[in-house]
Amino acid sequence: MTVGLGTATAGGFVGLGIGSEARVDDDSGRFDSNGRTGRLMGGYSLPLATGRISAEAAYTGFDVDRSGITMDGSLLWLAARYNFPLGDGFEALGRLGAQRTSLSADDGTLDSDGTGVLFGLGFEYRPKFKLALDLSFWVDFTYASATLEGPRLSTDITNHFFTLGASVGF
Repeated sequence: MTVGLGTATAGGFVGLGIGSEARVDDDSGRFDSNGRTGRLMGGYSLPLATGRISAEAAYTGFDVDRSGITMDGSLLWLAARYNFPLGDGFEALGRLGAQRTSLSADDGTLDSDGTGVLFGLGFEYRPKFKLALDLSFWVDFTYASATLEGPRLSTDITNHFFTLGASVGF
């Protein structure tokens, strides 16, 4: 399917983004950010009379330190997103969904994972010029919370970060 920019046409999309450090917090206060986040996402968008609604799946990777141990972290989510047109190609967006957070250390002692909720707010810009694909640029803030369970680490955490990215519709 070919989609013109700025049109309200249904279709799929994929996107990539790079973000701020993931701010991971729990009651112990032992988590420290370590590097940027990265996002890969895809979904399907439908036009509405006032905006656009999308179902999206995304993977976000990040690193975090806990008590001097570097851990690989990931968020995998499924969410609904609503884009409200502001004019001149700009849109405000809101996201709500379910997510799975996983943390893993090299030695496996602090490996843990759990599910929770996710929400996000941001802005998206769709240029007015015509291309064979629907191009957009976005910035958003994502907040996730989860109860993690593992052999040696069980805790309630929150995770939040900003992401700047681009998406292509097809």
